[in-house]
Amino acid sequence: MISFGTDGWRGIISDAFTFENVRLVSQSLADMINEDAKLPKKIAIGFDRRFLSKEFAEETAKVMAANGIMVLLAEDFIPTPIVSWSAKNIAGLAGGVVITASHNPSFYNGYKFKENLGCSASSETTKKIERHISSNQKSGSKPKILESVDEGFKKGSIKTFNPIDDYTNSLSNVINCKALKNLKGK
Repeated sequence: MISFGTDGWRGIISDAFTFENVRLVSQSLADMINEDAKLPKKIAIGFDRRFLSKEFAEETAKVMAANGIMVLLAEDFIPTPIVSWSAKNIAGLAGGVVITASHNPSFYNGYKFKENLGCSASSETTKKIERHISSNQKSGSKPKILESVDEGFKKGSIKTFNPIDDYTNSLSNVINCKALKNLKGK
């Protein structure tokens, strides 16, 4: 059973956290986004350095794009706070997905959905995703998925993005870097 806990869904890689289950969760998230007329049909997807994180992120992108959701796929690994920042600060996003198990042991991976305020998905949101998971499993509905990420690039439904510079610049608006530099040796 796939269920969201604190800040997402996690599982042991190749046990619960499989490509099949990532596609199922992605389809259910896409269903939730598509049923809500207020949510933009665009999402950012990031991933960490864990084993297969990039490939799980690409599977997520292929499902989202096949469901009519425009994807901004990180060109390289990025930390979770940058995905949260992107979900809030890139105009027109429904939110962001980050493939990471955070502090959990290396044999875990995880799927976090960040709402377009940059915060972790609310329990109301995760319950909606879980209802779609249950419904899709009961009906035997298979996820819609593109053949490849390249197909999404060719169609323009998947684009890469690199928010690191914008994120770093935004930090300089809230952190006094000059004062931090002056603290050297104190």
